[in-house]
Order: sequence, then C-alpha cells, then structure tokens
Amino acid sequence: MFWSEEVYRIHGKSSDSYTPDLNDALSFYHAEDRDSVRAEVSRVSQAGGEFHFNHRIIKGGEDTVHVECFGLGRKDGTGQVRRLIGVFRAVDDGSGAANA
Repeated sequence: MFWSEEVYRIHGKSSDSYTPDLNDALSFYHAEDRDSVRAEVSRVSQAGGEFHFNHRIIKGGEDTVHVECFGLGRKDGTGQVRRLIGVFRAVDDGSGAANA
C-alpha cells in the first residue's frame, strides 16, 4: 500500500513512523462508514472495475475528515485483479471550510 505525503497528513500520520496496510487503513473510517468501505474494497478487489465513495475518517482519533476516494481495480492478463489504484482527498464538509 502506498500513501502520498498528503494522504499521511489527512490521516494525521507521518511516513517516518507509520506504514499503512489495508486493514489498518480501514480502521480510520468512521464506524458508521466502515462496512460500506470494506464492501466496496472487497467488490473491486474481486471483480475489478471502478469505485467511488465519500465517507468520513477519524484523524488522530478525534477530528472527523470528509474524504473522497475513487479509482479502479486492474486485472492482469489472466483476469485476476492485481492492483487497486486510487485517488484520496479531503473534501469540504458543506460548512465552507475544507477538512484536513
């Protein structure tokens, strides 16, 4: 799993002291959003295709950050999904101020 410096910042983590993995990354999502994110990641991991969702993560265990994620599951020549590629960003929560 690769995170850009911006994704580390959004999560309140440092690339010097934190190495993300999928299960740990899913734990950042708000408890009410986690099952939906898990289902979407599972779907794309198995079937490939595109994904897009807007949910909340909990930054530093306290602050709610609204995020948007979109991308795709890429299949190899045998039809197996081998990579998930996506873009992750903090979005405005409707209050006029960007989160993160």
